[in-house]
Amino acid sequence: MVPEHFKFHLAAGPPAGKSTESLRQTAEPSFRRSDIFFAPSSARDKLGGSPTLAEVDRITSRASQCREYKEHEAAWNTFVHGPLLDLAQYTSVFRQRVDIANITTAPLSTRFKPRFATSAQPLAGKLVDFDILLNCSTPLDEAFRAMPLHEGEHAKSFNQTLHMPVMRRPIAISIETKREGEGALEGLTQLGVWLSAQFLRLEELVQWRSDGDEGLVEQPERSTAMPPLPLILVQGPQWSLLVATKSANGSMVGTPRLTDIRVAMLMTLLIDPDR
Repeated sequence: MVPEHFKFHLAAGPPAGKSTESLRQTAEPSFRRSDIFFAPSSARDKLGGSPTLAEVDRITSRASQCREYKEHEAAWNTFVHGPLLDLAQYTSVFRQRVDIANITTAPLSTRFKPRFATSAQPLAGKLVDFDILLNCSTPLDEAFRAMPLHEGEHAKSFNQTLHMPVMRRPIAISIETKREGEGALEGLTQLGVWLSAQFLRLEELVQWRSDGDEGLVEQPERSTAMPPLPLILVQGPQWSLLVATKSANGSMVGTPRLTDIRVAMLMTLLIDPDR
């Protein structure tokens, strides 16, 4: 689906009052397609503003270059995935409530690394690339102030990492990126370890309750049902939305089950002009 007001950019010829050169400056020929369905602007407006075609062209051009020159993951993140996420957040009606963070350097807290049920040794920590976060708000700020420090550490965080940019903002959606056509299994493993740690952190948080002036009081350990957590695996121009769930009696502590519920999202159409 493409916003209806893009129709004139995708048409075979320029609209009234627009020169061919003017159209060429804002739209690449690869976008002039007959197999695209248009969404009414009123429907798109409910989600936020639409990017300009020049902004979309810039990202798709970079995606084409990354594909042609077989760029590594870091280049895709710098020129395609990061700008695309930033543009999506900036044009969203929810832009004041959510934000995007690059967390490629965020270390996973050791105490939240998942462990095999038969071993006390944690699994090797793996990292993901981006997070969609809940922005700070009065309720979140109050909860953060009342939260106890991480056990054995002189800091605290809503999340499974003490990475400074995300400590006060809860992680909503985690995103792992790979080169086109590569690394799907590795990416799922990284997401699985990251989400396992997030489940452990969330379970710990719900074991505490507010108790007047005494702040947070630890509750007896118990099995806590966790809601499903969304996540995204990216391979070049291909974006796949998945959902992670945790079994209360799984053989590995904190291991989520990943179920692919949708492949080839709208993002694929936007950054892959050859599809």
